[in-house]
Amino acid sequence: MAKKAYYSHRGLVLIILLTGILRYFLKKQFEDDPEVSITELTTLGGLSTLIAEAIFQLIRGLTHPDDGSVEHVGSYFTGVLGISFIGVAISLLIAGGLKKNRIVPLLSTGLLVVFYCVYLYLRKAALI
Repeated sequence: MAKKAYYSHRGLVLIILLTGILRYFLKKQFEDDPEVSITELTTLGGLSTLIAEAIFQLIRGLTHPDDGSVEHVGSYFTGVLGISFIGVAISLLIAGGLKKNRIVPLLSTGLLVVFYCVYLYLRKAALI
């Protein structure tokens, strides 16, 4: 049981680090160009998350001993797409806050809740 708690804390730390890094990066972009749109800020945050996670998962896949099964490919894409989606939602939340928009952070929070519910469903159905 202690192992499960360890993994859940690791996910929380990852989300906190991702949020901090995206906040710093997007705030810097916003300060450089205050006319940048919410869409551009969200796209920058999403793409940076996608590229960083793809590189991380690739390195992890190459250095992790495995039998070359198809499950590892599924795990790669699940990790890359899952974290990228969370990165887009967090970027949208941050971009809305930087642009002083009140509706966008609500939309972003709703996206995170929906993603979490879908994740729980897929876990329960043993699809991931």
